[in-house]
Amino acid sequence: MFIFDLERVEVLRGPQNTLYGRNTTGGAVNFVTRKPEIGGETNGYLDVTAGNFGTRNFEAAVGGPIGENSAYRFAIQSINHDGYWDNLTTGDEQGERSQTMARAQFATEFTPEFTVRLDLHGGFSDGGQRGIKTHGLFADTGFGGAPCTDIDLDNLETSCVDGFGGATLEDNDVVTSDLRDDRDDINAWGSSLTADWDLGGPTLKYISAFEYNDYDHWEDADGLPVPFVNFRQKSDTEQWSQELRLSSDGSGAIRWIAGAFAFWESTKFSTAVPIALFDPAASFSDNNLVDHDTTMYSVYGKLDIDITDRLTLISGLRYAYEEKKGNAKYQFAVGLDALDINDADAFLFENLVDFRAPGSYINRDFGDDWDLWGGQLGFEYEAGDDSLIYAHVSRGQKAGQFTDAPDAIANGGFFQPADSETVWAYEAGFKASLLDNRLVTNVAVFYNDYDNQQQQVTLPGPVSTVVNVASSSTSGIEFDATYAPGGGWLATLAAGYLKTEVQEDSLGELTGGALTIREGRELTNSPEFSASASLEKAFEFSDGSSLTVGGDINYAGERNFDLLEIAVDPAFVTDDAYTIVNGVATYRFGPDQNYTASVFGKNLLNETYYTLMQEFDIGNAILFTGTPRTWGVSLGVDF
Repeated sequence: MFIFDLERVEVLRGPQNTLYGRNTTGGAVNFVTRKPEIGGETNGYLDVTAGNFGTRNFEAAVGGPIGENSAYRFAIQSINHDGYWDNLTTGDEQGERSQTMARAQFATEFTPEFTVRLDLHGGFSDGGQRGIKTHGLFADTGFGGAPCTDIDLDNLETSCVDGFGGATLEDNDVVTSDLRDDRDDINAWGSSLTADWDLGGPTLKYISAFEYNDYDHWEDADGLPVPFVNFRQKSDTEQWSQELRLSSDGSGAIRWIAGAFAFWESTKFSTAVPIALFDPAASFSDNNLVDHDTTMYSVYGKLDIDITDRLTLISGLRYAYEEKKGNAKYQFAVGLDALDINDADAFLFENLVDFRAPGSYINRDFGDDWDLWGGQLGFEYEAGDDSLIYAHVSRGQKAGQFTDAPDAIANGGFFQPADSETVWAYEAGFKASLLDNRLVTNVAVFYNDYDNQQQQVTLPGPVSTVVNVASSSTSGIEFDATYAPGGGWLATLAAGYLKTEVQEDSLGELTGGALTIREGRELTNSPEFSASASLEKAFEFSDGSSLTVGGDINYAGERNFDLLEIAVDPAFVTDDAYTIVNGVATYRFGPDQNYTASVFGKNLLNETYYTLMQEFDIGNAILFTGTPRTWGVSLGVDF
């Protein structure tokens, strides 16, 4: 939520073992906020934006000194819009958002060697669910009819109708939903304390952090104009972390980092899946109440050695212990026709006890722990003053996890955690600055070999759970270039080819052969080809002002969202290739061009695409639609 007033964004590919205290197997994105500047001058900015769908955004920050040895920085962001989708059933707008976040930071230099920074942040994000469409339910208008496979997801043109005689909606910004009290609300706050101590060479860093998150969600999960399947979840999460890191000063032929990290998380959540089955009197709901605690301790180190003036050896190693345990309560509630479908709290676990079916109650403790390790070994070679060749191999590991869906708990899957995931990642690449630094290029090839990769699947029932793919791999090549030929022109180009494959199935063993993940199957949400390009031109005027006009185009190839391949028709859960076009024009003026006025448009072609597809076990699928065309104007000032 707190992604604003940023200093920079770091995109890190592959397993992360030494830069940060908790491991990842696929990479990380690090958002670095702007810090108070001790000894600096008062500075800040203000931006306001208005656009279609009732968009009203505001962002501002100010920072400055407090005496000679302290400084502050305050930042706030507010994002508001009326909703991107028209709900034809209720007449309301769907997907509205009202979000406000704030951050306050204070830094003090107690001595030239010892500095402390305090970060306090908090905010809320209130709104409704994203637009959901459904398709392929039945060829006729009766429940139990034959599944309809006449569907073109590129534009949703179809002769299919749903079980109530309604046609599939083709327009990108139109949905149907019977729910009026849909919600997707978050309240969050937290703090961190960072201390840096220069020991006369090495630097000691200590970070203590706390985060709290309250999540409240209620959605119409079927996209149909009458009650069928809804989804309710409410959770409260608290996180604490402690990190201590000692690092060299970065000079010399040997550079190193050594650290220790500890993490604790406590979550309590209630989930319900009310189902009406076209007959309110026969309605029922799977629901649970879960307390889930996670504890993790790790130690790590990183060592870089300059073997020659041009060749550097890079290495790192990390060990972690992670434990997950808790208590799960499950019940099957029946006869819910007496409840108001728009009373979200009525469907929480405690409020459904009176509807509990005899013999359905489950109350079990669960827990498991894992020893994990990761590392990296590679080299960097400066082939010239402006070029770099690198290659490395790294190992990452992610702890196992328990499935939290009520239907999985009822079927016992919750108490059989998915095993820990392991990946060996191999990457080599070339970076260069050419043509007097007017052209910057990067090329990388990679291969990732996974054991027990964790994947979310929906089994017949339907049962949503996390399973292990015994063996899988991803490989590919990525290229990007930035070219500034002069005259105010700037162009970028990026392209990637990705090959994913299931090499060995473990689901067959888990289900006694009833279900398998086919060897050779592509992994989900993995387009084989993706590309982007941008072009902008800056015009300088004699009065010191400037105008920059530009646009970008982004392409993603066909993506599959069903790992099991049990859909009635593969088209149900396969999103066709799509292209998103954006544009922006910015006028800068005033002293030092500190005033800006911009006009922008996103998804200018109003392309229909999907962020998720999920098949129900009745011959249909639900589609989470991407954001339709948006446009607006922004005004800003820097000081």
